[in-house]
Amino acid sequence: DVFGMRIEQYDNGYTVWKYNLADKADARSFTDNKFYWVPLSRDEMNKAPQLQQNPGYN
Repeated sequence: DVFGMRIEQYDNGYTVWKYNLADKADARSFTDNKFYWVPLSRDEMNKAPQLQQNPGYN
């Protein structure tokens, strides 16, 4: 599911992240487990060779 979020920043620099789980923007379900992950960029993987690509993105 996807929920909205409102970010408020005040004059004193204080930032508040507000969300309400009752305000559902979209109900989603994925048919393939790879969609629960995002692919790592090749640049990031080159910087840290110990990283492995997320499932489904090899």
